[in-house]
Amino acid sequence: QWYRGSTIKRFQHTAPGWKILTNEFGVPTYRERYGFALVQVKGEPFCQLRMWTYSEQYAGGGRYTPARDVHLHSVRWQSCK
Repeated sequence: QWYRGSTIKRFQHTAPGWKILTNEFGVPTYRERYGFALVQVKGEPFCQLRMWTYSEQYAGGGRYTPARDVHLHSVRWQSCK
């Protein structure tokens, strides 16, 4: 798998805080955070720049459920510097 033997060179959120998404009545449905990771895969000449999204469903009462996973988006190959 791509992450075994990989090194994270940089991990960053693209905006501070959470983006709260609501339904048509203004009630929160979930919240998201966005960012990117620059990953050096062992044996590869270039690094992978991957955007990621982390989201949590609204559980009511100002609480959110724990996220189940992080969604990785398309990859861009680039220098590791």
